[in-house]
Amino acid sequence: MYNSFSNSFLSYSLETNLRKSITADEGALDEAGTVATDLRRVSADVEEKKTKVAIMKTELERYGFDKQLEEKTRANRRLEDERERMSTELTSISLQADTRAKLDLKREESRRKDRDTKDWYACLSRSGPVLHALCSLEAMGPKYWQMIGHEPAAETAEREIDRAAMCVPSRINVS
Repeated sequence: MYNSFSNSFLSYSLETNLRKSITADEGALDEAGTVATDLRRVSADVEEKKTKVAIMKTELERYGFDKQLEEKTRANRRLEDERERMSTELTSISLQADTRAKLDLKREESRRKDRDTKDWYACLSRSGPVLHALCSLEAMGPKYWQMIGHEPAAETAEREIDRAAMCVPSRINVS
């Protein structure tokens, strides 16, 4: 009895182990079939993508997009270089114009001061022309009034200035 029980238990245990093994093997086989199917699908997708890439490359070469893009990039670079050169030139020209304007102002100021100085000395000189072009009676008015005591008259101005300069030197205020 012990033997038969032992044999039946062994046979049951072996049968259970075999069933478990068969179930596990069937699951692995199903999984392998799924992996193989997935591999075929992915492989087909890769081939399809390779074909699309090849078609796109062919179209790019046919239309010359790479060459066009390269030419546009070169043209853009040339234009940027030209813009930079012109900007530098504009800055230089602006500086020159500014310098010239300042120089013209200084020249005009120098000429004006030179004329003013010549006119002043011409007005004060007894031997020079009293009624110099820019040293008019109107310009001499305040100084004349201070020296002589009345408004200047063209006919008598030179004689009155000479007389005032000889007679009353203290009344002449040269400033």
